[in-house]
Formats: sequence, structure tokens, C-alpha cells
Amino acid sequence: MCLASVGWGSFWVFAFWTRLAPDSAPALESVCTFSAVFAAVGLAAAIFSMRARLAWLLFTLIPLFANGSLLLLPSVIKTLRVIRTEQTRSLESAMTPRQQRLG
Repeated sequence: MCLASVGWGSFWVFAFWTRLAPDSAPALESVCTFSAVFAAVGLAAAIFSMRARLAWLLFTLIPLFANGSLLLLPSVIKTLRVIRTEQTRSLESAMTPRQQRLG
């Protein structure tokens, strides 16, 4: 779980950094790679620490979901960007020529 916390922490620091000072923020790809390394190691540790008892299974679900969601984060970001681009295009095409000139 500590590894997932480091990965998620790096992503949220990047998100705040991008919001406050976008010119000096690192690239999204490098942050996703950095956090994916921690997520992969944490996911492997969670899988290898499973035991047959119900308490262990419930206990390891938390790091499994935390690390798994961190590994899926780049694809979620990419999907959201595609959706936002399509919505922007549909809004621009729905505007009248006068609205387009006004901005």
C-alpha cells in the first residue's frame, strides 16, 4: 500500500503543479511512468502476499485496487482527453458563424 501511496502522491503533486505553474511542470508521460513503476511493484507484492484465508483476501483487496487503478490511470486520462476533444469539436460545429467570430 505504501507503493501505491507514492505513485498516487506523485500523480497528485503533478496535477497541482500543472494547475499552479504549468510551464515548469514535468511531462505527463514521465509522471505516469514513474507512478507505474511503483504500482507494478506494489501490485506484485499484493498478489504474492495473498493467503487462502478470507481475512487475508479482504486485506489484500485494498492494495490490489489501489495499484490496479494507478496502472489504469494513463488510459483513463487518454480516454478523457479524447472525449473532451470530441465535445469541443461538437460545440464548435454547433455554433453559428456569428458566435464563432465573437469567440
